[in-house]
Amino acid sequence: MSNEEILEKCIKKAIDNNFLNLKGKRKVEINVFLDDEDAPDEKEICIIHDWETFVENGEEIDCKPWCCGKKIWFSVNDLIFNKEFAKCFWGYELIKKTPLYFLCECPDWKNAEYREYYETQDENWQYHLKVMVLEKEPLKYLEKFLL
Repeated sequence: MSNEEILEKCIKKAIDNNFLNLKGKRKVEINVFLDDEDAPDEKEICIIHDWETFVENGEEIDCKPWCCGKKIWFSVNDLIFNKEFAKCFWGYELIKKTPLYFLCECPDWKNAEYREYYETQDENWQYHLKVMVLEKEPLKYLEKFLL
């Protein structure tokens, strides 16, 4: 899969989970301009939404997204390391890590038992952002989570 395809699919998945409050909007367009010198200020991703519809000769016609749509620009790194994007892409489920055990001491030691607890707990999105920061190719890491 190309980097452009990975980014588009990742953005669609995040929007399906309400990234930028765009879930369910009928008019959303994703544009990725990797290696494009025309991208403004090194912003390579544009999400366009809510462009106008007008009536001509009794027919509803959509205005062109680039003409009158609301545009949100991101660089690749600004997007993929954005906390809100990560929350919508990976979700909030807790990931338990580093199981540790301790002896539950009871006053009479008759009912002493080992109990498991976890040194740290991250939400899914926090854990994956930490891992992705260390990846040489973070887009390939994202690709693993596209179904």
